[in-house]
Amino acid sequence: MVEFLETRRSDSFARLSRLREDLATRLSEVDPPDSEPGLCIYATGSLARLEANPASDLDAFFFLTGSANDKCLSRIRDVKILNSVIVASKEADFPDFSNDGEYLKFLHINDVVEHIGGREDDYHNALTARMLLLLESKYIYNESLFDEFRYQVINRYFTDFHSHNEDFKPIFLLNDVLRFWRTLCLNYENGREWRSADEEKRAKGHLSNLKLRFSRLNICFSFIALLMSFGPAVSQDNVMEVCRTTPLDRLRAISTKSPNLAPNIEGLLAEYAWFLEAVGKPKAEVLSWISDRSNRDVAFSHGRKFVSNMYSVVHHIAEENKYLRYLVI
Repeated sequence: MVEFLETRRSDSFARLSRLREDLATRLSEVDPPDSEPGLCIYATGSLARLEANPASDLDAFFFLTGSANDKCLSRIRDVKILNSVIVASKEADFPDFSNDGEYLKFLHINDVVEHIGGREDDYHNALTARMLLLLESKYIYNESLFDEFRYQVINRYFTDFHSHNEDFKPIFLLNDVLRFWRTLCLNYENGREWRSADEEKRAKGHLSNLKLRFSRLNICFSFIALLMSFGPAVSQDNVMEVCRTTPLDRLRAISTKSPNLAPNIEGLLAEYAWFLEAVGKPKAEVLSWISDRSNRDVAFSHGRKFVSNMYSVVHHIAEENKYLRYLVI
């Protein structure tokens, strides 16, 4: 199990490093250091979690300084940036961007921060961009601006920190992560296709369900659990520390901080390794596998074990650090 996870990690990091080097070269020609607005690009998904397999997509977000009401990108710069990323992605053997590049859009950090909790949060994809920035992201262009944007988002959740710095619980942040988790669940319900008459659509729906139970759940609740493990007083630096770790590394950190949870964490890592191996084959093969009822029963049995272990870990840490009344899990 450990060897498999470490192989995925090292392969993903090597691929991420090559992509960073390629983009740094390509974008140096179209994005000078003094350009306004400033640009950073970050990856999410399995590559950012250091869990990618050879068929994994490149999921990228584009963040700009300021707001949309300030100076915007010129159309020429916009096209050159997107073209550089598309070419670099192709050179790195990533599949074409999904939905014909529908999600290759630029967001401004001020808008993403200011819209927290507002009605435009979901409409502009700000909730997803903000949450993934914190929960599962690695920069692929402009590391310093990437860190700055993370701090801007984190600081928004710490508005009242100055008056409660000795016992500050980041309830605002925890609620937003829980909101994101529930949004993922609702999005699945809205788009699930396992009842479709089309066999391939049914298989895709079952696969989405499995991913919800493993990778989606893990990015949210490993973050919540490790954050709560800092105790009743949490700082912005604590949050940044959690953001910089992958979801699997968060689980390992919890095991170190709370040795009594080590058996639960070992169970989580074992089930997650099973999941990565199961879904890491070519897409057609995975869809064929999950189309079989007996395979699906085995898969969701693994999913139930993962969910149960995660619940035990989160519940224990919440109770131990007096967060339980703030969570509905």
